[in-house]
Amino acid sequence: MRRMIFGNRKKKAEANRKIVDGLAIFAPAAGEMTPLTYIDDPGFAESYEGQGIIIRPTGDQVASPIIGTVEKVYDNGRAVMLTIAFGVTVLVYVGLKTDQLKKKHFTTFVSEGEIVGPGDVLIRFDRKGLEEAGSDAMIRLVVCDNEIYEQFELPEVKTIDELELIAALAYISFS
Repeated sequence: MRRMIFGNRKKKAEANRKIVDGLAIFAPAAGEMTPLTYIDDPGFAESYEGQGIIIRPTGDQVASPIIGTVEKVYDNGRAVMLTIAFGVTVLVYVGLKTDQLKKKHFTTFVSEGEIVGPGDVLIRFDRKGLEEAGSDAMIRLVVCDNEIYEQFELPEVKTIDELELIAALAYISFS
């Protein structure tokens, strides 16, 4: 049996567990971080199951939060799906109420198949332009693979710096 657990999970360790891989997740932008559950966006929730965070950015770019491969760059320029070796996918999505804008205010800097690391710029956006259009520049980061990790504790509201470590996931094998 294999499970994924989040950094500060409060659970007694099993004697026969073996960590076989890990994943550090860094903040893709500076700003105020809150749990993903703080957003009221049913369409997004139905499309992307998983746990994650929201960042209300202070800047205008999104960096890769992990070392991984760009699985998908969405046509709208607002989202990038990343994967890592043991199959975990991480979605980074910019904006709320941005469907009517198409690609306006967004520029992507990566291509599908490209390997990225923490700090590599994925997306730049015009935060002021989004606000003027009545949209929100929030950044959503979702760890999508519920089958291979346990529920993890969501962070409290806090201010973070870009590339601050926000989570450490361990891929564990139980014998």
